[in-house]
Amino acid sequence: MNIEINLLPVELRPRPPVETKNLIVALLIVALVACSVFLYIVKSSADSDREGMENRIDEVNREIAALQAQARSLTDDISAIKAANKSYDAFIAARIDWGDAIERVQELKPQGIDIESLMQEGRTLEVGGSARQGYGTVASYARSLDNDRRFSLAGIPSLKDGDFSLILAVAPGGGS
Repeated sequence: MNIEINLLPVELRPRPPVETKNLIVALLIVALVACSVFLYIVKSSADSDREGMENRIDEVNREIAALQAQARSLTDDISAIKAANKSYDAFIAARIDWGDAIERVQELKPQGIDIESLMQEGRTLEVGGSARQGYGTVASYARSLDNDRRFSLAGIPSLKDGDFSLILAVAPGGGS
């Protein structure tokens, strides 16, 4: 067992270049500075990311508002087109092709009846002419017109001195 005896006074004894306490304090200071710098960098990065995200959110909100305005405009246009289409469909349904109606009146005319006048007023057609074979022929002609889907008899056929007249209501769309 060796006992070390140091005869040199404390001031002359060899010392380490840095004392342990000072080294620990210096390492703690360096660690605190490094942690502070790291936290500052992380916070700056987070702030930058947050600011970037807020700017992107604002941009997306502006795009959403523009798209909503465009969608409203398109919805209004679609509504206008649907309304125009309904009006057009109603127009087509109410339209009467008078040429076809008159042609059908001529096709259903039996022997012994001569058509001398056709007058249209609104949705009615007045057929006038002469009948050589009496009221039975006129009534038969009126019945055949009434049975056609294009027409409906709007009154009783009249016959006076060989001249007859029929009033027909024409179906919407001309019945075709």
